[in-house]
Amino acid sequence: MAENGDSVHFYITEAERIYPKVAQTDLYRITHAYGLDMQHKNGDLMTILPSYISDCGIHGQAELTRLLMHQHKEANQWHDAYDDAISLMDITDSIARTETSENMARIHALQHERQMEFQRAEGKAQQARLYAIIIVVLLLLLAAAVTGLFYRRKARIAHTRELEAMRLSEAAQINANLVREENIKLQRLYYEHLYAIILPILNAHRGKSGHINLEESSWELIEKNTDMVLPGFTSRLRRQHPTLTTEDVRFCCLLMMRVPNVLLADVYGIAPSSVAVRKQRMKKKLDSDIENQTIENYLNQYTK
Repeated sequence: MAENGDSVHFYITEAERIYPKVAQTDLYRITHAYGLDMQHKNGDLMTILPSYISDCGIHGQAELTRLLMHQHKEANQWHDAYDDAISLMDITDSIARTETSENMARIHALQHERQMEFQRAEGKAQQARLYAIIIVVLLLLLAAAVTGLFYRRKARIAHTRELEAMRLSEAAQINANLVREENIKLQRLYYEHLYAIILPILNAHRGKSGHINLEESSWELIEKNTDMVLPGFTSRLRRQHPTLTTEDVRFCCLLMMRVPNVLLADVYGIAPSSVAVRKQRMKKKLDSDIENQTIENYLNQYTK
């Protein structure tokens, strides 16, 4: 009995980790259902599961539908198990759409934050340039006022002016470097959130073999999300490379989302080592003279 209790505790912990939005009452239903499953009370379990599924939220429905499908498979009720699988896929797609919507809202917030940061940085740079211009003008006026002074003093003032201008130029260069570094950090954050968007879509279509079988609607959603975060990416890519197929463009979208080679291998049903070969072929399709840089860096030019 203690072993059963440990197993139930394990399932509760997993449910809370996988479905953090599950309501407290849904957690109770999931706990009760798994408790009956661990006690092999299949009759009671099959009686309560339909009502529990109809009363649960969407994440609870996914967990309980998976358990119901398992029960039907154990009872060799394959037709019912098939219906359960269809319901589970619909629920999973609904969860993926909800999470995609939430992720897009977060990305829009990050875009706004990036724009505000860029405006503040640009304002500081303009202010620094204005101060530099004012100082240079003041120094020129001062030089005009002391024209009648001794030549050596005039030369000393001119030398001081030159050193000040060099210092201001170096300060402006430092500010420009800081702005570039901030933009690189924000761009990296963009790619991380793009990957956060694509990951639920990929995992929702993972089969029993581990391969990811994406439908046309999912591919279209991947293109749409890429263009939403990187406006005009796919259209610019197609315009510059009209020979690219739709599959080629979608492969480039996955690369821009920084999808790891392991996941790319699952999507295309190839070995992880073959992903590098596919990238190399794509580089030759895009430009035969880009051997000295990665394909991801090359594709960055179509995000501006």
